[in-house]
Amino acid sequence: MASYRKHHYVPRFYLRRFATTGGKGIHLFNIPSSRNVLNASIRNQCYGSRFYGDDLNIEHALAGIEEAAATVIRHILSTKRLPTPKSDDHYTLMAFTVLQHARTQTSAATMDAMTDGMIKAAYREDPRIKDIDLEEIRIGFENSVLLPLSVSARMIPVTLDLELHLLMNDTKTQFITSDNPVVLYNTHCQEITIRSCTGWGCSGLEVFLPLAPEVCLYAHDAAIYKVGRWLSRVTRVSPRDVLHLNRLQWLNALENVYYATNEASGDMAGENAWAESRRPTKHIIVKEAVAEDDENHRLIHAYSPSLNLKLELSCSSVRRRQRKVPEDCRGMPRASAQGYMEQNTPRTSPGIGVRSRTFRSID
Repeated sequence: MASYRKHHYVPRFYLRRFATTGGKGIHLFNIPSSRNVLNASIRNQCYGSRFYGDDLNIEHALAGIEEAAATVIRHILSTKRLPTPKSDDHYTLMAFTVLQHARTQTSAATMDAMTDGMIKAAYREDPRIKDIDLEEIRIGFENSVLLPLSVSARMIPVTLDLELHLLMNDTKTQFITSDNPVVLYNTHCQEITIRSCTGWGCSGLEVFLPLAPEVCLYAHDAAIYKVGRWLSRVTRVSPRDVLHLNRLQWLNALENVYYATNEASGDMAGENAWAESRRPTKHIIVKEAVAEDDENHRLIHAYSPSLNLKLELSCSSVRRRQRKVPEDCRGMPRASAQGYMEQNTPRTSPGIGVRSRTFRSID
């Protein structure tokens, strides 16, 4: 059973795509220590002891998804072709991507931050805990990653309407990856800072996952973005595109950025210095608002801050008609998400929730 104590939250088959020559190690830049580590052991990357808890069924289920995804990704890289839309391979690829985003240390830390912030905001003025200094304690789950994993698993069907694209890199600079490799972004909403617009069901969602140093998977809302040439799902990127896509990894990483060649090691310190002041200082932002007619009624809003990068890709642009959409209407649920919510949201009794209130921020 000892072999199952190491629960990898980024699969080894995935990291091997970024392995050094010979495939026995991987180069990394460790962000906390600001140093390169060459030829690190892939086996010892991105794992936690019993990270998914003592129930090995979760680890085994993820291993099954990894095995299926490894076959799909291997075929993509060898043929430079994506799965047929709505096929089994398409579902496998999106299931792997969604669950990969949910199963990392960053996801667990975000869940703990949300739980801590929301509960403290809700109970800060409760007289029953007046003698407790909430700032001295941290509130969370024993295995924080399990909740985002269970929620994300239900969201996989919502992602199947995203159009897939392969970004091919023939430049001198290779794609890098990280310990949090799936990046969610929304170019259509990049000016919006008071809420998150990168939920799996949000309009304008973009998903980036490097599959190898020369290939990056790009899933996007085709109603919002025009990508590459008509009827082609493969596009070659420019050196500036590669720079921006790699910087998404720098901003999304928790501790380690991974790369394949010795030549890239000289660029790592400079890119880390660029990212240092731009990384989010909090996993979650919690805001409160109070009803103007009754201070006993409050709203608590928690969201993840957007990555601090104005992404500009030569191969992707916002469609002309979408540029005219007001900001407060952007990032709304796509049709697939609306259908999901209609099927999975409990219906309320008549008369419940019909009263309207005006709230003001108390920050």
